[in-house]
Amino acid sequence: MRREKYMDMAISAFRDYAQMLCDAENAKIMRADEEAVTIALTGVEDEIEEAVRAVYMYAPQESITSSKIAARVRRFASDHYLSEESVWRMLRIARKQYALARGLIE
Repeated sequence: MRREKYMDMAISAFRDYAQMLCDAENAKIMRADEEAVTIALTGVEDEIEEAVRAVYMYAPQESITSSKIAARVRRFASDHYLSEESVWRMLRIARKQYALARGLIE
């Protein structure tokens, strides 16, 4: 196969275009998620919002595991004199509000 002088540039352009399309789609999804989170957090009690921030929104650049979530729930429960079950219930309410706002459930 004969190599054209413009081959690398054309391949790079196609790949950049595909990445741009993916980025645009991801940006659209991120905007929809941002709106749903805003609606969910404004539609719940302050204590629930505080629990969401402490458990799910703490150090967003780090990867999150179920053990980290459980540890944050324990910490929040201890700091606010609540049972862990109450904190899990608050988080479930917030997740449901998000799902409603995002149109995932009715």
